[in-house]
Amino acid sequence: MPTQPLGNPVFSETTSGLSLLEESNRLVRRVEDLMQRVETEEDLRIGVEKILEPILREIGLEPTPAYEHFGSGMKTIYRGRPDAVHGQVIIEYENPRSFASPAAVAHAHD
Repeated sequence: MPTQPLGNPVFSETTSGLSLLEESNRLVRRVEDLMQRVETEEDLRIGVEKILEPILREIGLEPTPAYEHFGSGMKTIYRGRPDAVHGQVIIEYENPRSFASPAAVAHAHD
């Protein structure tokens, strides 16, 4: 395990004893595994949200997502309806196979 610099939140421990970096790596691995098994955008959304809930708790956040709308009074430059909003993080889910072409990746970037 790397030396933990004082005050660096990336290396701060979560309630599980893992660093935020380790938690994020665990999240990526679990989502990669999920991507191999799901067929639809809805399956992906449900699966990722189930993965996120305990991780958010591990880092000391209460999972209170909003789906397809922003909380009242929220100002944003985002256009459209987001699939999920966790605090100030907007998640826009796409079909699991949608990034097969450069055009699809460009669309997601926009």
